[in-house]
Amino acid sequence: MCSSNYSQPSVSLQKPNGQPPNLPPTDEYGGLLPQLLVEPRMCQAGWGISWITKAFAIFKDQFLLWLAIGVVYLIIAMIGSSVPVINFIFPFLSFVFVGGIIKGCADQAVGNELRFDHLFSAFYTHLKPLVILFVLYLVAVIVAMIPMLIIFGGMALSLAQGSSNVAVIGTVIGVLLVFLLLFPVLMAIWFAPALIVLHNIELFRQ
Repeated sequence: MCSSNYSQPSVSLQKPNGQPPNLPPTDEYGGLLPQLLVEPRMCQAGWGISWITKAFAIFKDQFLLWLAIGVVYLIIAMIGSSVPVINFIFPFLSFVFVGGIIKGCADQAVGNELRFDHLFSAFYTHLKPLVILFVLYLVAVIVAMIPMLIIFGGMALSLAQGSSNVAVIGTVIGVLLVFLLLFPVLMAIWFAPALIVLHNIELFRQ
């Protein structure tokens, strides 16, 4: 008869270099943030419809609260766009409000409570990166518009000289060029607020 003393090996989360483990990121309330995929994955086209229906279900579940958030944001936007001085500052804060709405959507999607102050929550957590993001977006749009301004300037000269055909061709080329330049800018900005508020992605990696 033989007996062996078996003890379950202990599992340590400590890294070999003595550094603490990489724990999943959490928001300011301690909730787990949605995790990024290591690699992008291909989805079926029908999944897009399911995402829309799920989003509508989230909205319907808290219809009155979402309606209140939307109405208050529209009121703030109208005031911010019409009051002098504030109408210059407000656009720089637009992504901050969007970030708060995204945080509310993410919390409700994982079963947490949607709160009215989600609308303003990004002001406390991601104000600086979202304002910088808007500045970068504004600069990119201005840069994309420069070729169109140059072409329109040439078109005005052509009209002054009576060359209407050249002006029409210039207009078409200018619109197409701006579209080609703005399209990647819009693609880059589409998920940027969500990546910042949900995953704490830095705009500039050191």
